[in-house]
Amino acid sequence: MEPVEADVEVTEDDYVEAFEASGQKGGRVLRRALVVLAVAAAALVALSWPFPPGAWVLVVPVALLAAWLAPRQSGWLARRAFAARPAAWNAVRVALTEDEVRLSAELLETRRAWSRVDGWLETPRLFALVGASTITDVWPKAAFGDDEARERVRALLARCVPAHGTGRDAAGRPEARDARTRRLARKGRVVLLAILALTLVALYAVWRSA
Repeated sequence: MEPVEADVEVTEDDYVEAFEASGQKGGRVLRRALVVLAVAAAALVALSWPFPPGAWVLVVPVALLAAWLAPRQSGWLARRAFAARPAAWNAVRVALTEDEVRLSAELLETRRAWSRVDGWLETPRLFALVGASTITDVWPKAAFGDDEARERVRALLARCVPAHGTGRDAAGRPEARDARTRRLARKGRVVLLAILALTLVALYAVWRSA
């Protein structure tokens, strides 16, 4: 089979789209934590009303700010990640075969076996690869020309790489580490939310005793 080739250059908007489509766990957890913080802070104000003016007046604007920031965290984190690796998104020649993905540029040539890629995803405009829980490659579909070439890319990725977020390998078998990873992620979220709740309770107790 002939390689599928394309000249690719990635913009910040491309990366943000792929990042958000991947559902980065860190961003999701942070958004949820901010929402919990905002709701808990607003509830404390409501339950304690009325009380003399003081530092408490900052609670409501902070809660509103947290609620406003929550849905914007993913884009902010994506832009920081994009800016941290500027050389990774320069124009490159991408060649995809049954065995590997090959990237080449004036001062660069790398080869990566599909077995070293954790997953792939697709958006209306992009294909992207995921490795070590982050976006490693982004390929705008427009770079591949016509629909036939894009379908070849899609079929190749489906054969060689597990779809991101399915917990299965390229052959469709459940990944052994998937259940353990989910359990650890759930425990981490519970611990984070418990810490937030205890912190709010402690602050409230300090305020009431003052």
